[in-house]
Amino acid sequence: MKAYSTIHSSPSVNPDFGRILEPSARKLEAQRAILWLDANGYIGDCNLTAVKILGCPSTSGKLLHVTALLPQLKEMKLTEGSHLNSHLRYVAHLGHRFEVFSVRGTRFEGELFFSEIEQPAPHAFRLIITLHNPVQRVFSVK
Repeated sequence: MKAYSTIHSSPSVNPDFGRILEPSARKLEAQRAILWLDANGYIGDCNLTAVKILGCPSTSGKLLHVTALLPQLKEMKLTEGSHLNSHLRYVAHLGHRFEVFSVRGTRFEGELFFSEIEQPAPHAFRLIITLHNPVQRVFSVK
């Protein structure tokens, strides 16, 4: 599995794009985990942010299903035929925040953005997760 950095090895024409971003834009970019999923929901590739923050496997020996990171998707079908589930696309488009878990158990909130891609394999999906701060739960006893 390849790990891609969205900051330093961006597909931009300008190779220094990551360095010329405003600090706030660099911080936002560092919170975007990008996953490439096959039609069955298994993660084939991920960017460096997904490796560092979520613990996505960076070698191609162990396949991880997207529901390991997004347990709310266990209740939804990822695809309808050969396309992304229309309800999932709609909910993601609205900016609904999903629970995101790293493989180490850290819980985040995140907004999802799906896109269907034809390369490198037909009927594959790119999932961009904009991660928000880790959720801190405070319990009070009354």
